[in-house]
Amino acid sequence: MLGTHVDQIEELPKKIYLMQCPSDARSAVADSLTQVNNFKNVLNVKGRYVAWAKEKFPITKG
Repeated sequence: MLGTHVDQIEELPKKIYLMQCPSDARSAVADSLTQVNNFKNVLNVKGRYVAWAKEKFPITKG
């Protein structure tokens, strides 16, 4: 998904984004791309989706 939307990154609203993926690799790349494009509130979730879900944090899909 990341590769298909890189050209649209400037159109995203400037709000808080949490980047995560199963291996942390793609989320680290997404984190870098958003920060290069002046996104200030971008977090790479260490421990991946599994850690997030284990802590019962909110999950939104879409």
